This record gives sequence, C-alpha cells and structure tokens, in this order.
Amino acid sequence: MVAALTAKGVSTIHIPAKLEGIAFGQDVVVNGATRHTLYVANDNDYLAVVADKNNVVADNPNTWFVFAFDASDLPTFVPQQFSDEERVRDSDDHDDR
Repeated sequence: MVAALTAKGVSTIHIPAKLEGIAFGQDVVVNGATRHTLYVANDNDYLAVVADKNNVVADNPNTWFVFAFDASDLPTFVPQQFSDEERVRDSDDHDDR
C-alpha cells in the first residue's frame, strides 16, 4: 500500500504506521469501466501530530484511503452475496438477543 500511495504522490509522513480497517466497498463506474473499491482506514490513537525518524512533524488525522481495482486486477473476486435462506437463518439466530 505504501508503494501504491507514494506512486500517487502521497508522502510517507502522511501514510499511517498502522492500517487498522479494510473493506471492499461498492462497485463504481469510472470512464465507462466498472471498478471495485477497497477502503483502508486508520485511527490516530488520539495523537494530533506525529514525527518521523528525522523529527519532521506532520498532522495525524484519522485517515481513509480508497483504492479502485479493475476486474483484471482481481480475476477471482466474487462479491459477497446472501441467499434468502441465509438471511432467514441469520435473522433466526438473533431473535433471542
């Protein structure tokens, strides 16, 4: 992820040391092509600023990065889908809570 972000001009000081959340998002259409999205997030652990090894200080906000992939980048990608039977079973599992 660091290589992908720095290739797009994101400075390493702005790339969190801990990426803590990752999830596929909704497919989007960009220039007529369907792209899959991948959301990557961190939280800043309540630290407003951070310093690198050279004591260069940078803001440290909570951050979301969104990557887009072509189908050719993920040839075996299958979006998660639930059947009606699974939805009913899942609903039944939570009735006693």
